[in-house]
Amino acid sequence: MWQQHFNQGKKALNARDLVAAEASFRDALECAKRDFGHTDKRIPQTFAYLGRTLLFRKNVKEALPALRQAARIAESLQFTEGPIALADYLWAYLDHEDPEAEQRRSAKLKALDKFMEPNVVERINRELKELFTVAPKPEPDPPKQEEKPVPDVTADLDLKPSPKKEAKPDPAPAPEKPVPEPAPQPPKPVEPKPIEKPAEDLEQQLQPKPKVTSFNTSIGTPDKKPLQTPDKEPIAPERYSQWAEKLHNATERSQRPLMAELIASYLDMHNLVEETVKLYPPPHKAVGDHFMSLADITNIIGLYDRAGTFYELAVSNYKKALGANHPKTGFAQLHLAEVYGLMDSFDKAHEHFREAFNTLQVYPDLDKKWFEEKVNFFNMLIMRERVEKELFQALEQINDLLRNEQYKEADALFLSLAEKMIAVLPADHYNFTYLYHGHSRVLWASGRTLEASILSKIAMYLNAKLKEREDYNREMDEMFPEFSIPTLNALYPS
Repeated sequence: MWQQHFNQGKKALNARDLVAAEASFRDALECAKRDFGHTDKRIPQTFAYLGRTLLFRKNVKEALPALRQAARIAESLQFTEGPIALADYLWAYLDHEDPEAEQRRSAKLKALDKFMEPNVVERINRELKELFTVAPKPEPDPPKQEEKPVPDVTADLDLKPSPKKEAKPDPAPAPEKPVPEPAPQPPKPVEPKPIEKPAEDLEQQLQPKPKVTSFNTSIGTPDKKPLQTPDKEPIAPERYSQWAEKLHNATERSQRPLMAELIASYLDMHNLVEETVKLYPPPHKAVGDHFMSLADITNIIGLYDRAGTFYELAVSNYKKALGANHPKTGFAQLHLAEVYGLMDSFDKAHEHFREAFNTLQVYPDLDKKWFEEKVNFFNMLIMRERVEKELFQALEQINDLLRNEQYKEADALFLSLAEKMIAVLPADHYNFTYLYHGHSRVLWASGRTLEASILSKIAMYLNAKLKEREDYNREMDEMFPEFSIPTLNALYPS
């Protein structure tokens, strides 16, 4: 079905029937999401054609996310072709909010040279400008003109590199008569650019980040209806061996560094969960092992919410199947505590770490060096928590200092805080946004406008990067499906 809808969309696109093309590509995308895995190259292909069609229907609001999806999924799969490269460039062309958009646009434009002739690329840019240029108002009683066709960029661009023709040298121009040089004009005085005041609206956007207390809701919601257990039939031994072989292959793929391999491994293991809970009804050690593997993969990808959910499921199964003091339970709790720590949920992190520490410190085969690194990390968390509390206490004091015009004391307070935060926090941590914004207000009030402007811009840059990271996490999370209701009911029995 996908191929049929996809071909119909390309045919309509070539015929300039954009309405029919959009409908066909949307149908093709639904088929691709339903029938193919998330690592199938047909998904970014469909997004690329749909985004291009939406763009030339001037539906930029929907075209931008479709083109972005095409480029990002294809990049994770290390897959490229003419339509993908064009979608990547169109995304950069539309992304005006990116401060480095012009530089990124130039890089994507160069990538098109591998698939298209220079004259085709030049025509694409010309037609894009025509598409987004507002025409001037016509004079009274203008002559009636025929409607211009839709720009030719929407044509099927599955292009292969064609041999480039050598450019013929232009004939030498005729000699021109010398033109007398104009008299030199005195240089105009350059007015100094005014220094921007720190953004006031940023303070309204900044809110203390809520601390995570549980991850259980990030993979779906169990059915509230009572679980009906069907009559159990004996399970054939072949199902156990098939399950083990698939799980072994998925685990091997998860050891490879490529993002596409990690995603493929996750999807394979995700598809095996339903079979796992049938072969080994939870709570069971095998279910705990399975969720530890899923948690490790999502932890590497950076999806800490989903990783925390899987670590919690592993801990729950290990505790009930093996006991709270078993080494597997301790290792799972230690990883869960580490995820809580990465999300600055200090209370939950230390709660699980204390339980894991009591279990693992008597384990004879423990890697002492590895365990010492984990202990150092949680000692660092204690310092982070202390510095965070000190930061927010200082932000409460700053208003009183500003009202009393005690700028020197406020400046010294922020410098002291900055030194402590730099020692324990990564450079892109969200708490630096609060620090730089508050410090810029003090500097501006004391007349140090240049320093205030620089710190304010750094705060705004960090805040924008945090939002980009949140959007990326949301898009990545949407790539991974939720578990079925029967599976969730088995994992979270009432």
